[in-house]
Amino acid sequence: MVEITPPTYDEVVFGDGSMAQIIKVRRIDKKGIEGREFILNPSREIIEHFGLSYGVELHPVLGYIKKWYPNTAVIPPSSQFPTARWLITTDFEGNKNTPWFRKHIEDTELIEDLQRENQILKLSRARVFKNMESATSQQVQFMRDNVAVINEARKAGGRIQTEEEAEEKEQEQTEVP
Repeated sequence: MVEITPPTYDEVVFGDGSMAQIIKVRRIDKKGIEGREFILNPSREIIEHFGLSYGVELHPVLGYIKKWYPNTAVIPPSSQFPTARWLITTDFEGNKNTPWFRKHIEDTELIEDLQRENQILKLSRARVFKNMESATSQQVQFMRDNVAVINEARKAGGRIQTEEEAEEKEQEQTEVP
């Protein structure tokens, strides 16, 4: 088995695969948007790719830079490890055209589509149960009406009596003249 030495410092991995050392992270909201401000020591790759210069974008001596990212692009690390590895779905400059950001958007859209579909299914289910309840009550009423019609027909033919008539007939039979 290959032994991988974990970093001795916190780091951030960006959506394009580039990395930077984290010096400090703090929560800062900008214009009502929740986010995090990172003080970073960018990798040589980031410095060259984005054309960063010491004394301009980077601290003149230490080479640090402050960068802010919205919480929607920041995936914080687990607190169970001594060093933290943050994930940011955008690139260093906050551009969203990265594989991770596109995957994040696809997954988010899929989740939202499934949530909408679930809501539609819940409403459909409720409508089906309401229709079943209505149909059941209509069927019960139909059966009562049919029984009443049949009883009326039997009564007219002399084949059935009402309860009162049955009680009177029973009393007449038990009375001895």
